[in-house]
Amino acid sequence: EQYLAERPSWVRNTIARKRRKLQREHSYEIRLYTGDDLEQAAADYNTIYKANWKGGERFTGFVPALVNTMAQQPGWLRLAILYIDGQPAAGQIWFVVHGKASIFRLAYDETWQRYFPGSILTTCLMEHVIDTDKVELIDFLVGNEHYEQDWMSECKERWGLVFVNKYEPKPLVGSLTRLLGWLKG
Repeated sequence: EQYLAERPSWVRNTIARKRRKLQREHSYEIRLYTGDDLEQAAADYNTIYKANWKGGERFTGFVPALVNTMAQQPGWLRLAILYIDGQPAAGQIWFVVHGKASIFRLAYDETWQRYFPGSILTTCLMEHVIDTDKVELIDFLVGNEHYEQDWMSECKERWGLVFVNKYEPKPLVGSLTRLLGWLKG
C-alpha cells in the first residue's frame, strides 16, 4: 500500500477505475505460476504475446528455455497471467533472486487494452513481491519506456562495450546487428 501510494495519482486512480470497470463488465482472475502448471502458463503467455503490440518473438526457444530454467530454481520464477472471461489477457514474467525482483517480460492482448490489463497485473505482482517475497529492489531491467517511469523511483543506466576488428567487415556487421537487437530489447 505504501509503494502504490508513492506512485503518481493518475496511475493509482486509473488502475482503480479500470479494475472497477473490468469487475463490472467481466469476470477475471489472476494466477501466479511459480513452477506448477508451467506448461499451461507458458502456452497462455505465448497466446498473449502473439496478440500484443510487440509482434512475434524473434528467438522462439529462448523465453521457454529461460522460464523452465528459472522454474527449476526454488522461488525464482513469477509468471502471472490475468484471465478475462477465462481467456488469457495479460502476462508477465518476473524473476525473484536474492531480494531483487527483475521484470523480464510484459505483454497484453490488445483486445483488452481499454481495461489496462498490464497495469492491473503489474499492481498485483508489485504487491506480491513487496509483501510476500519481501524484495528490496524491483528492476525493469533493460529499457526506459514511459510507463516504467511511473512505476520506478529512479532510472539506472547500463553501459556496454563491443570490441571489433575494423579490418574484418563481416564480424563488425554481426556485432552491430547483435548490439542493435540488444538495445531494442
